[in-house]
Amino acid sequence: PIVNTTTTIDPVSSSAYGTSITFTARVANSPTGGTAPTGTVTFKDGGVSMTSCAAQPITAGVATCSISTLSVLASPHSITAVYNPDATHSTSVSSAVSQAITPKSLTVTGITASNKQYDGNTTATLGGTAALPAGGVITGDTASLTGTAVGSFATAAVGTGKTVTVLGLSLTGAQAGNY
Repeated sequence: PIVNTTTTIDPVSSSAYGTSITFTARVANSPTGGTAPTGTVTFKDGGVSMTSCAAQPITAGVATCSISTLSVLASPHSITAVYNPDATHSTSVSSAVSQAITPKSLTVTGITASNKQYDGNTTATLGGTAALPAGGVITGDTASLTGTAVGSFATAAVGTGKTVTVLGLSLTGAQAGNY
């Protein structure tokens, strides 16, 4: 006879775009007892198989999937695990878990600001060229800086080492929303 199974998936806390996430599915007989399920588990995002997470082998009732390509734009993702059974067990599907993906932080480099001279305003004189350092944007993604950097000090008071707020830059490209 075919043995019924249950499949559950462990929730994972929110993570930043590009960070590796490991989903864990657990497959068990329902009711308990008998021969442990073997076969594979396919992890799905919104009902669509995740390419790198199809047919993950079950070891001691557990299958895992590690992935780092879930996007911010489709967040939150609805992740399910589908048990692809062996000959003596039935298929089962987990309840969905919601996986939130937050934007990856980027640091802009190459901009410098002159020390604040008293001139009655908060405008900062900027130099250099704004750039995204190597390794900031994930390989294969299209994202670049556009715009003109404009700087300002919090107060008009004279000083050195004062914080400068820079505005006027934006990120464009197909994956800009992930940053």
